[in-house]
Amino acid sequence: MDGPRPESGAEAFWRLFIAIALDEPTRRQLLTLQHRWRAVGADVGWVRTEGLHLTLIFLGETPVERVPEVAARMEECAGTCGPFEFEVIGWGVFGRPERPRVLWAGVRAPPQLAELQGALVSSLRAAGFPIESRPFVPHITLGRVRSGRGLAALTSALRSTMNDTVWGRVVADRVLLMRSRLNAHGPVYTVAHESALKGRVRDGEDHEIPR
Repeated sequence: MDGPRPESGAEAFWRLFIAIALDEPTRRQLLTLQHRWRAVGADVGWVRTEGLHLTLIFLGETPVERVPEVAARMEECAGTCGPFEFEVIGWGVFGRPERPRVLWAGVRAPPQLAELQGALVSSLRAAGFPIESRPFVPHITLGRVRSGRGLAALTSALRSTMNDTVWGRVVADRVLLMRSRLNAHGPVYTVAHESALKGRVRDGEDHEIPR
């Protein structure tokens, strides 16, 4: 089976997720939003600029011998979906507005995004991978609130931030299998496999944004 081959003697499990990368101009724009909120001094773990991405599926701790199988399933699904463009727009939170847990930027995308994500979920579940069942809400995680320190100032800053800014337009032409490893400064992401989107390109589709 094609795909990455873990080296002999490596860890028994890799922490994995499947994602779409953002281009550098979009990441730079999102950095300006992070800086605005960071200035209030709340206790937030901010995602580093190079780590900003759109997660499609979180696989979690995965046996390394199954990594090639994940890659093969990605190749199969990517062959049915063509490249598409999506907007990174606005922002939102997970959790109560007065006590947010996660701060994120929104995604407005054509139906191909949900179709690609759904195809990956179905294929990996059929292979026995334990994929979580929560609805897919496309977003770019910017930071995770760690405690209540500075929370009032943070929520005030959120309320004063316009929620219709377009941070970037991203061409999605491949999906990435990402490996996450923790160090003293937070997670470090490396690409374990990438699959180019090779299916038919469709135009003129409606767009949706999560709320």
